[in-house]
Amino acid sequence: NDVSDICTVCGYNAGFSFVFFNSNGGSEVPTQMVVNGQKADRPEDPTHEEGLTFKGWYETTNLNGDLAPAPFDFENRVLDHKLVLLQAVWQHEHDFITFQPWDRADSLPTTAGDYYLTQDVTLTDTWTWSNGDVNLCLDGHTVSAAGQGKYGLRITNGQVNLFEERSRRPAPMPERPRRPVPMTERSSSWKAAACTCTAAPSPGAHTPA
Repeated sequence: NDVSDICTVCGYNAGFSFVFFNSNGGSEVPTQMVVNGQKADRPEDPTHEEGLTFKGWYETTNLNGDLAPAPFDFENRVLDHKLVLLQAVWQHEHDFITFQPWDRADSLPTTAGDYYLTQDVTLTDTWTWSNGDVNLCLDGHTVSAAGQGKYGLRITNGQVNLFEERSRRPAPMPERPRRPVPMTERSSSWKAAACTCTAAPSPGAHTPA
């Protein structure tokens, strides 16, 4: 399940390693063929048409697409019969907030912080928020619910701010009934609608417009 060892399986074990660059929406970066025992060259930083700030190249560590916690070390990493898949990570910044990518397709964050969606999300359970504040930028994606829309958003403590896009601040959300509200009662999904959801004194739930 180690991506770097695919070279052996695919028959690329011929004196070279290969480094592929996924610019993740940025300008194209060519593949590098590296002599075994040597290091890859750090390419020029890609640019993004939406003006996002380049954070670095991160290695894909397994076939699930998970990324290494730290940027790829071009200065010290020696390659030997490897296939290296590097992905560009961009800083998603607006409204004086730097958002971190949220890559899950079946759930939303459970730890306070600032996140942006990298793909559409289909909830497989009610998203219960119970500790601190979270800023969540939909970034053009949607959040829908499995199980015919029976899952919603329950806030017991803290605040959830939803952002629609980089140029728009969150708008107050109308108070909803103090009970779990299925997404289908208002809408089958969260369409990039900016809103602010705040906990009431007693446990309750909101469904974004």
